[in-house]
This record gives sequence, structure tokens and C-alpha cells, in this order.
Amino acid sequence: MPIKDMTGQRFSRLSVVSRAESDANGNARWNCVCDCGATITTHGFNLRNGASKSCGCLTTGQLIQRNTTHMLCKTPEYRVWAGMLQRCTNPKTIKFSLYGGKGIKVCERWNDFESFYADMGPRPGRGYSIERADGNKDYAPGNCRWATPKEQNNNTTQNRIVSYHGVPMTLQQAMEKTGMMVTRGGLKGRLARGWTLERALETPAGKGKPSVVGKRFWRWTVIDDNIPDRSKWACRCDCGTLRDVARSNIRSGMSQSCGCLIVDTTRESFTTHGKSHTPEFQAWAAMRARCSNENLSDYRIYGGRGIKVCERWDSSFQNFIDDVGMRPRVGYVLKRLNTDGDYEPANCFWGLRGLTRVSSSLPGG
Repeated sequence: MPIKDMTGQRFSRLSVVSRAESDANGNARWNCVCDCGATITTHGFNLRNGASKSCGCLTTGQLIQRNTTHMLCKTPEYRVWAGMLQRCTNPKTIKFSLYGGKGIKVCERWNDFESFYADMGPRPGRGYSIERADGNKDYAPGNCRWATPKEQNNNTTQNRIVSYHGVPMTLQQAMEKTGMMVTRGGLKGRLARGWTLERALETPAGKGKPSVVGKRFWRWTVIDDNIPDRSKWACRCDCGTLRDVARSNIRSGMSQSCGCLIVDTTRESFTTHGKSHTPEFQAWAAMRARCSNENLSDYRIYGGRGIKVCERWDSSFQNFIDDVGMRPRVGYVLKRLNTDGDYEPANCFWGLRGLTRVSSSLPGG
């Protein structure tokens, strides 16, 4: 029997736009557009006998229209009730997939607002909304109550339930019970390191390991080990300078002072050999400074590239003079044969400024 073309026909809120693929039994199906803008595919016999009149919005609309005849249609309780119906029955609603799409329904009694209001009563206060005790069950009198946003957040399926001193509760509730002594991220980190829940919750932030405040490292004294940048400590140098210093640099000895240590070492040398005023001593002091003092602008092209002063020269100016001798004449500076090599006897000589024995990409040694 030929199938009658229904394209262009209108059935209640549905307008037929095209033929769809027939079902497994050969029954004709049609693509339709609802007045609300949604599209559905339904059988032709359902359109003709009135079983399909809309995408589902007609049922919701009729329920809401039927319940606007009383004086409560503009109350917060009414808006909660209407929103509950929409997300459970209208596929076009944004949250339908989380409610009606998961099979959550509104009990038949609550299709009437007055019955809903009689069971739930007025909201206790501003900000309250409807909450289901069991998020997998329907909206019904025995499963619903008025709750604050905070109470609802503690009743989602995404919450982590823990046992704190034998009492089950959400992780957030446990944190609030102990006065929020640690951040959520800090708490998760402690639990990941094997701390018990009670210890992780009850140990104040920054108190999980022994404090190093007051401890000395070379010329640094730690004055605060709980600053915002967790990779550093606030320190005071013996000379009085205050600075945030990388913890790893202090522990390894890479940072021993604010830079004053080299200055003091140089001054100490002034009194031991009587040559502190000489160009040779100034060249030796400058060589050591640019290889070890991070505060100097030249450090990045010397010490910052791994260039070092050999231990023999670093420990003694006299050893330096014994190996390279005095400057031949005015205008000579300390040079390196290999500019990628360290300052050591086999790699250094006195040369005129701007001239080297081997081509150099770096000025002045």
C-alpha cells in the first residue's frame, strides 16, 4: 500500500518537514519541527491519532498554565516548582540531560502546584531551593526538602565521602569542622603523601615539617619559611640585607651571601700581601666576582655559562701571581685561550685589551 506523503501538514504544535527512515516493522516515520523550535522524529499514525502533539513542551506548558490561576504564581516557590517540571520533562531545557534524561521524574501529585506547596511549605529563607535527599530518586514528598546552596553542594554525587574520627562526612565538611586549617589542595597533597586524615586536617598549614626559621646557612639566617613563593625562604644576610632566596641554592651552598662574602674575602686579602692596590689584584678580584656573584651584570656570560676559577687561584691571590706573573705593561688584561674554558694556569695569559691569541666571541676574557 503506497505511503501518503504528509510533508507540509500540521498536527497540533508539530509541522511535518520530511520523511524519515521507517522503523524495523516498515511503519513510516516523519521528521517534524515543534512550535518551540525543537525537532523530533515520530510515527505517522501517532500524528494522525493525536498521540504526538509536540516535542514534550505542550505537557509542561499545560501544567504551568493550569497552575497560574492562584495568587502564588509570582512567588519563589512557584518558580522552583516550574523549574523542577521543566528540567524533568522538557528536552529543550539545558539541564534536561541531568534530570529527565537520566530518568528523574516529578511524582504525579506534584504536577499540581498547590499540592507541591502543601507538602513543601514556604521557603525558610532567601537562597533556599529544592534538594533531593537521594539524587538518584524522583522529586517526591519523601525525598525533597528546602536547602541552602552550601547544603546542596555537600549532597552532590561528585563529593568525596570520608570518615573523620569514625563519622562519615564530605571532605569539605571535615575541613570546616577543623576550622579550615589547610587549603583543599594542601589537604589532598598531604593525603597523597600517606598522612592520616586526622593528621592532615588538624596540622596547620606550614607546620607539616620542622621549621628552619632562625637556622643559619653560611651568611644567611632564615627569618620566614612560609612565604607565598614556596620555593624560597625569606632570609637576612649578616650584612643586614633582606632577600627571598631559593631554598635549593641555600642548601647546596650556591648562595652563601647577598654578595658581600666575595667583597669581604677581597678586603681580607688586602691585608695579607700588600698588593691590593695593584692592577694584578684588581684583575684577580674581578675574575672571581664575575664567575661567582649572581648580582653582577657580567655573571650571565661567565659564571652563568658555567665558567669557573680553578681552586688554586680562587683560594689564593699569591698562587695566581705565581702562575701568570705581573702584567708586562699598562693596557694588558687577563685573557683566556679558550673562551669556553675555565680560569686556570694552562688557559690564561696577559694580553692587550681587545686582542687575543685565539678568536673570542666574548670581550675582555
